[in-house]
Amino acid sequence: MPPRKSKSTSEGIAPTAIVSEEPKAKPDGYVFGRPTVWHDRFCNDVIKWGKLGKSITWMAAEIGVDKVTIYAWIKEKPDFSHAIERAKVFCQQWWEDAGQSGMTADKFNSAVWQKNMAARFRDEWTDTSNVNHGAQDSLTSFLGIIDGTAGRIPTARD
Repeated sequence: MPPRKSKSTSEGIAPTAIVSEEPKAKPDGYVFGRPTVWHDRFCNDVIKWGKLGKSITWMAAEIGVDKVTIYAWIKEKPDFSHAIERAKVFCQQWWEDAGQSGMTADKFNSAVWQKNMAARFRDEWTDTSNVNHGAQDSLTSFLGIIDGTAGRIPTARD
């Protein structure tokens, strides 16, 4: 049903205004937005793009979908999930090769490259440090005393 326009008043014609009606409820199971278009070639495409060092965000943009769709396809399509995992390996290989090439280049910004690697490949490239000043050992001993699993109370000489 088309929207209604406002009626004329006795003093003249009132400005036309759109009066919207309540939207109809969507049936159960209705998914908002248009359905995504899946093509089997996407598996080969993401592997090819991974070999060029492209990110999943870049791949989603190239396909014409958002990252949410990419991650949904990863869950729904085992072949695509495998292709993405391979693409990630190739992507990291591309970036590591770029870093090795940069080491012998005349101009190479190693700090920017390192930041990029740490952001892209956190599992292997993030600098971590574990600082333990013995607090964990003392806490473990103390908790052992409280629950009765410790053999003795530590002294100042411990």
